[in-house]
Amino acid sequence: MPRGRDAVINLRADNTGVSKVISDFKKEIRSAANELIDAANRSAEANQQQVRQAEQANKVAKQTEERQEQVAELAKQIREASYLTGEFKLRSGNISNFYWDKYRFESNPVLLTAIAAEMAKLLPSSCDGLAGIELGGIPLATALSLQTGIPCFYVRKAAKPYGTCNLIEGGAKEGSTLVVIEDVITTAGQVCTAIEQIREAGYTVEHVVAVIDRQAGGGSKIEALGCSFTSVFTLTELETISG
Repeated sequence: MPRGRDAVINLRADNTGVSKVISDFKKEIRSAANELIDAANRSAEANQQQVRQAEQANKVAKQTEERQEQVAELAKQIREASYLTGEFKLRSGNISNFYWDKYRFESNPVLLTAIAAEMAKLLPSSCDGLAGIELGGIPLATALSLQTGIPCFYVRKAAKPYGTCNLIEGGAKEGSTLVVIEDVITTAGQVCTAIEQIREAGYTVEHVVAVIDRQAGGGSKIEALGCSFTSVFTLTELETISG
């Protein structure tokens, strides 16, 4: 058995070893505790992110629902104002037992404003002007211009034989890119003629936006001229939503 000085040295060595074990153990505990804290923080952050995502999803769902309700109400109002039944001869020469009298919703300032707001969402990201086709496209182009700040121009069915003799009124610069605005598209005869006339006059036309697509082949004819075509409502949508 060690005695005296040797015993003291051994005791100190033993204490040093114990202290090191205790110190290492404390480090391990602190490290484990820090890992648990980090894991808890990460879990809290993940939970907060999930909460934010859920709140955003609910917000989008609510906005979508409100949007659908607004569109449904607009469709109902358009139908109540302008849907007529009877026997009507269309521009194409075809006979229809119903007729969308666009002037009835275009003459209503509340409806016209609401329709223009929906049409504005369908416009391309950039253009130089809105080309309203005589006659129904003119109030629509004007209302759209007031909402968007995009200049509007008016396209006659034929150039007037006096004064400026213009086909397109409003001072559109040659070479401008114009979006054709129309009310109701059936076979698109007048719109296709207008597109060709506008192009011949030195302008670019790549898009047509309308209020109602009667789904009678007009959209395909417009697209055949190299234009995109979109409408606020198709005939099917109007009948389904407002019915």
